Amino acid sequence: MKPTYLYIKQHNKTGLKYFGKTTQDPEKYLGSGIRWRNHLRVHGNDITTTWTLYTNKEELMAAALLFSETNKISESSEWANLKPENGLDGGDHGKLTDDGRRRKSEAMKNRKLSDETRKKISESNKGKTRTLEQNAANSERQKGKPGLLGPQNGQYGKTPWNKGLSIPSPNKGKKYKSSGPNPNKSHPAWNKGMTMPNPNKGKKYGPSGPSGPMTKLTCPHCNKEGGASMMKRYHFDLCKLIQQ
Repeated sequence: MKPTYLYIKQHNKTGLKYFGKTTQDPEKYLGSGIRWRNHLRVHGNDITTTWTLYTNKEELMAAALLFSETNKISESSEWANLKPENGLDGGDHGKLTDDGRRRKSEAMKNRKLSDETRKKISESNKGKTRTLEQNAANSERQKGKPGLLGPQNGQYGKTPWNKGLSIPSPNKGKKYKSSGPNPNKSHPAWNKGMTMPNPNKGKKYGPSGPSGPMTKLTCPHCNKEGGASMMKRYHFDLCKLIQQ
């Protein structure tokens, strides 16, 4: 087997500890547990490392499991481990034991972050974007999962962020032009499953529409005949023959 180190890392500022294994240099290797790496991301890499080298697989597994059981690393709040270390699998990458889930849930309850911690988290997340593949994978993981209702929901019993009040619209009361609300909404039949009445239904239209046949006029200067609107605009006193 490849020479493997069992190491203990302790954060010098917070005192949180992490137990793991690696085939790399244990002094340079920071550890791979989810909670531990998140802790380092927030509080920095000021840690102390002690380690023991193993070259026998059976001895490695026995030592790792004995230490995990003796110190209750997946249950104690002094340790960042979310599952026992067996010397083979390495850090906890999201597959948690029941104890790990319980402890993680307890740690998140009533969690209060200082302004400094919030700033560090914000800085570490700046510029991060999710790819389309990541979004698709996350969507697939959520499919089929039942929603949490009642007391199982973390927001159950809590006051809504808007305290149950509706958010006022900044455009309320404004008068719109042609792109605004549909004026027909004022009709009593609007949105009640009724057909909007057509005031011109049944009328027979002439050449110019519902008003009847088009009135034609003849210019006395050029004898041209045409619709009243057009003739008054371009003929009679405005006829080109007069201007000539």
